Amino acid sequence: MDHQLIVEKALLILRENLDKKLVGMNLLPPKFTMQVLQKVYEAILGEKLRRTTFQRKMLTLDILVRHEKLFTGGAHKAPYLYSFKHKMATQTAEEAILSN
Repeated sequence: MDHQLIVEKALLILRENLDKKLVGMNLLPPKFTMQVLQKVYEAILGEKLRRTTFQRKMLTLDILVRHEKLFTGGAHKAPYLYSFKHKMATQTAEEAILSN
């Protein structure tokens, strides 16, 4: 089998479904930072995204729940942890936008 062809086809399907389904739900741990979510989207899209624009878009979709901050012992500001809303697990991102 041609593994490169399989990877390319999978990436194409992920890109096509990125705005229609909550693709990240299957690719992330139960709790994650916004930076990790952005890196998943960037890997799928193959391009760098602006942090502020990405965060604003994700938060306006109303598909995330914000949890306590992740303290790593560093001197920097600790990031919040997020998870996908349980009821959104079966809805598409498009349905989430329309329901607001």
